[in-house]
Amino acid sequence: MTGTEGLTAREREMISVAVSMANGCLYCLVAHGAALREQSDDRVEADRITMDHRRADLPPRQRAMLDFAVKLTKDPGACGEADLEALREHGFSDEDVWDIVEVASMYNFTNRLAMATGMLPNREYHGLARRRSGASASDEHASRRHAEAGGDDAEHDGGGHVGQSPPMGPPRSPPGAASRRRRSRTSCRPPGSRR
Repeated sequence: MTGTEGLTAREREMISVAVSMANGCLYCLVAHGAALREQSDDRVEADRITMDHRRADLPPRQRAMLDFAVKLTKDPGACGEADLEALREHGFSDEDVWDIVEVASMYNFTNRLAMATGMLPNREYHGLARRRSGASASDEHASRRHAEAGGDDAEHDGGGHVGQSPPMGPPRSPPGAASRRRRSRTSCRPPGSRR
């Protein structure tokens, strides 16, 4: 994920994991937790942000950003101008606020897709950006390339998902999804409409 003028890539990943934790989406927590660790100097702090941002030692600006993203996730109808003004008071511009809303909304959408289809991350992604004692950055980079190539579990990841794409790229549809989409396109036309 790339940054914008007002939000860094790391802050955008922070939003993704806060929203994913609020929704309980394992797939996105593992994938974006790894991405957050990769972008952080302090990987323990990145894990704390992923598991419960309220217990991480964050600056008030980032805490307000994540609190709002979680509120938008859990109770969107309760969000109002006072919430937006609170973000502005922490130095966010209107464009930054839009970005926060957009990222949170997008992850609410993708969380639901991943959860509804039972997607699980490949096993290798659980260990990404967790430097082993004595491991070098190049060892870690090789480990990531191995995971992206399918790793030892390319044919079966133990979670019942055969050959599933890595979580950082676009997910593959579950088996049979293409035929369901074809059927639904033909069966959802209004009466009297033509193909």
